[in-house]
Formats: sequence, structure tokens, C-alpha cells
Amino acid sequence: MSELNQDIVELVFDRNNPLYIKQLPSCCGTLPDRADNSTLSSPESSVKRVGIFVDDMPQNVVTRVYNYKLSYIKFCGNETVTYIENIKRTLVPDISPDIKIIKVVQSTDAVSNYIDWVDVVVC
Repeated sequence: MSELNQDIVELVFDRNNPLYIKQLPSCCGTLPDRADNSTLSSPESSVKRVGIFVDDMPQNVVTRVYNYKLSYIKFCGNETVTYIENIKRTLVPDISPDIKIIKVVQSTDAVSNYIDWVDVVVC
């Protein structure tokens, strides 16, 4: 990735999207799946990784933030304020203290609902 001179790369974790990125199975029911980092730049790279999620289970979001060393989470579904609040409290400060959260909303009326819990609201 660094050869492409990119600043940001988006990783799609929506199973209904043809660009969906699968994790490698851990082959153990108690361990979470793991990332295939062979296609990603090194962790020390300046490339920021944005994980795109649509109505995913919280444990999947947390696992992918950790496995893929995401800089941003972009929620594009019907995630509630409570859902985002719980994700943020799980990640900060222990797992990913500098994580930034982006929420895509369908109307400008919904922007004020998320403003205290996300870094960016996109309409």
C-alpha cells in the first residue's frame, strides 16, 4: 500500500458488499478470527485504515479494530447512539485509545443525536 502513496485506505467489513474483507479463521471456537495482514502496510506506516461497518455485532467491530489496527471506524448502518457509545467505551483507552469514529446518517435531523459520541457525522 505504501507504494501507492495513499494517506487513507478503507477496509470494507460489510458481508453484503463485494469488497468484503474476510478474516482468517482461528480454527478454535474460543479465539477470535485473525487478520490477513499480508495485504496491508506495516503498522508503523503513515497510512490510516478506515474500517467500514454496517450493523455488525460489537465483538466483530472490536476484533477488527484490533486485528487490522484501524485508525477510524465508519458506521454506515442503523447503529444507535447507545451502540456507538458502548463500542467507544470498549475501545478507549485500553484497546485503541486514538480511534476516531465516523457515523453516516440519512438525514440532517439525525446529526445532533450522534455529535457527542462521534468525531465526524456525514450526511
